[in-house]
Amino acid sequence: MANRLFKQLKMNNTFCFSDDDRKNLVYGHFNKDNKFSVVQKSFITDKNMAADGVITTAEDLSIWNRNLHNNKILKNENYRLMVSNTVLSQHDVFGKEKMGYGYAIRSINDDGIKYFGHTGLGDGFASLNIYIPSEKISLIILENQMAEDSRLYYYFETIIKDFLVEELKSKH
Repeated sequence: MANRLFKQLKMNNTFCFSDDDRKNLVYGHFNKDNKFSVVQKSFITDKNMAADGVITTAEDLSIWNRNLHNNKILKNENYRLMVSNTVLSQHDVFGKEKMGYGYAIRSINDDGIKYFGHTGLGDGFASLNIYIPSEKISLIILENQMAEDSRLYYYFETIIKDFLVEELKSKH
């Protein structure tokens, strides 16, 4: 069903992972003290496929963002539920304070810059996907390396996201 949705959206480089058919995929790497080791075995299973098993590109994620945040995938009332805060949680990429989390998406208001986002980590990959509705900007960062030291998770993603948000604040 997911693969059919991706085709409908013309996300031509997005599909669900299969360990039996790696489709010429690059391998992820663990980075320990700037020494990289290839992750040979995936932890993705049928049970965690929805959370961890979608393979995509930055271009396709921008298609996803544009469709998701313009009510082309969900009905408006379902979208509002998704982006409405149901809990508060802290994630270092988004700051030291607890911020809103709806149904599988973070809802951030950083001094007037409102955006939605999520991170991903595993199998030697790290990712960040943010959408800023007021600017119609997607910030998408995909890496095929994952720091072994958890203090370094999302290091580059955080720097780039902070730079973009500060630039937007200075414009307003």
